[in-house]
Amino acid sequence: MRKTKYTFRKLARITIEAETPLAVGNGEKDITTDALVVRDTNNMPFIPGTSITGVLRGAYSEKHDEKNTNSLFGFQRGKEGQGSELIITDAILIGKEGLALDGLQDIDFHDPFYAQYQNLPIRQHVRMSDKGVAENAGKFDEQVVYKGSRFVFEMELLSSNDRTELIQTLLGMLKGSSFRIGGGTRSGFGKIEVIDIQYRNLDLRRSNDMNLYLKKNASLKETWEGYKPFGVEAISDDSWTTYILDLKADDFFLFSSGFGDKEADMTPVSEQIVVWKDDKPEFKNCKVLIPATSVKGAIAHRVVYHWNKLNHRYADGDGEKSLVGNENPAVKALFGYSDDNKIARGNVMISDVFEDGSEKIVNHVSIDRFTGGSIDGALFTEKVINGRGKSYKLEVQVKTTAFSYTEESFPSNGTIQKALEQALLDICNGLLPLGGGTNRGNGIFTGSLTKNGQML
Repeated sequence: MRKTKYTFRKLARITIEAETPLAVGNGEKDITTDALVVRDTNNMPFIPGTSITGVLRGAYSEKHDEKNTNSLFGFQRGKEGQGSELIITDAILIGKEGLALDGLQDIDFHDPFYAQYQNLPIRQHVRMSDKGVAENAGKFDEQVVYKGSRFVFEMELLSSNDRTELIQTLLGMLKGSSFRIGGGTRSGFGKIEVIDIQYRNLDLRRSNDMNLYLKKNASLKETWEGYKPFGVEAISDDSWTTYILDLKADDFFLFSSGFGDKEADMTPVSEQIVVWKDDKPEFKNCKVLIPATSVKGAIAHRVVYHWNKLNHRYADGDGEKSLVGNENPAVKALFGYSDDNKIARGNVMISDVFEDGSEKIVNHVSIDRFTGGSIDGALFTEKVINGRGKSYKLEVQVKTTAFSYTEESFPSNGTIQKALEQALLDICNGLLPLGGGTNRGNGIFTGSLTKNGQML
């Protein structure tokens, strides 16, 4: 009988919760949306093991050399190659009974909980130009999985020696604040929280450990007597700079859904979330949603203004002309770009904000400037969020290397970081309103800004 060289098995079962919505796409679209999420055989959302492995490999490779990365995750180079020493299963959705919906299940889709997962939220996006209008072909939407949804998956590390520190490193990376899964990670999606880790280290040279390993069921809904609770410290990624905006709304604000209802012509965007009580899930309607994409768009436009100002570039005058859009180095460094020759993703991650709140209907009418009367057909109503005095926290994470971005004609002079921080301070000082209807007084916030825990 041939003996395996991997005598150690380090097994972990990890339960994660979507701290922001997830957008793990299947590459397809239908008549309702441009991007569908991936679903399993039960027609429920899940996270493929390859998605988790890919993100984990990327995070691991930033701290370790290619040889160590290839040894752990495997590689293929011509006729040379090696299989992965790390096995990661698909992450399966946890159902209303608190168990993973693993394997072929008889799901009652008339049940209100499971019916919600057949009609997932659809997020609307529009790409704005430097003039503040929608760009051609810049409108798209995508399907997302509810915030609060929980998934469970297993990780198995094959090893020829007792490398406990390695599995601790991998689990610590999962708990890191910059670890995100799926698409739209620069648009507020994909942030997770590790809820529970069950772990066991087995040495297959021992008969008791071998018998325990052979008794293990592959199903994620089945319990295994070998697992024990396991505490791991999160590994902080010092390559990111974290800004926290602690804001209070002065009055009303509106992040529009783009639709009306029976009461108003404009309504705020809202989204249901999953909340957990005694390890059982239920849906809750969250009336206040501050989409990360809306905030990021406002910040990006203000960064352009401050960068041009810091570099003495103006729209008119005798000096060098201002740079906007993808021509602006600060935009390219922070928010990504694409042109005919190169493409780069953004280096700024902002998380969606979900809070409770109350709505108020505000009536508007357009007045004829000559007669002083109302213009026919110009009466409209909007439903806004009454956020007066309430606090909201926005987290902005920036890849620190973006601040030192250079081009041949634009050497790094520190103005990218200064422009970003000034834009964030503008929000805190009420100088940069957020959301829609800002010309009607909506969206003014004031508050404080911290950078890696230090007050600015």
